Amino acid sequence: MVLSKCIQKASLYSWWGYSKVLEYYWGMGRRRVDRDSEFLRNGFKLGTLNFDELTSLMDLLESAPDQKMNAQDCHPEYLNNPYLEAIQSKFDDHFCYYDISGHRDLLRKIFSNYSSTVRDCLGHPARIVNIRCWKTLSGATEEGPNAWHVDHLAYGVHKMLVYLSPPGEETGTTEIRLKDGSVKSVKGPGGTWIFFNPTDSIHRGVPPRIESNERIILELMTVPAFKENFEPVFAGLNATYPWFPWTEI
Repeated sequence: MVLSKCIQKASLYSWWGYSKVLEYYWGMGRRRVDRDSEFLRNGFKLGTLNFDELTSLMDLLESAPDQKMNAQDCHPEYLNNPYLEAIQSKFDDHFCYYDISGHRDLLRKIFSNYSSTVRDCLGHPARIVNIRCWKTLSGATEEGPNAWHVDHLAYGVHKMLVYLSPPGEETGTTEIRLKDGSVKSVKGPGGTWIFFNPTDSIHRGVPPRIESNERIILELMTVPAFKENFEPVFAGLNATYPWFPWTEI
């Protein structure tokens, strides 16, 4: 237990130090990036996939095998969610995961188009460290990801949530509590995405209200990087990010 806590602290400090050096490096001279004003103002960036990108992703789900959440499904060099095992049974009834690891070429082609958007938000490059895709059914309880929470990730870790189903109150969405106390509910057509820091932003998933609706999300987890890399990575359903910045799988 003591050793585990020491490793966790070492992980947090290493990501903090790595990210600070990266921010300094990219904040100098010709490397300086004009930061995205929407992201700086709101703490998140909204956008939409184009029609062809959305259609391609929906098509791949037709052949993607279904998976149940597995709390043990985490690469050994990654941090997991230690609390998931206690509530795993809640996921079996109202969450269904897709195995999309066989579609790396398509995912690389689509999301490499958004690497510059992420760079503009952060002021420096990033790399993908995990991809997951799932659907939430109506009737899901307000527990786990559907309760108000922050993710307690390392400094600089961000998420891009891509809604393959149209996000909204009836179809399911994500809500973010803003600094002024108001709540932002993501709404839009299929393909709407939001990029944000899930540790700085209190947020929750909202399941569909109508029984026949499904909330389908594709999640990209990103970390700071000196060199941009949007190569798809699949580290596990209960994986978050690598223990240390130099880890690549």
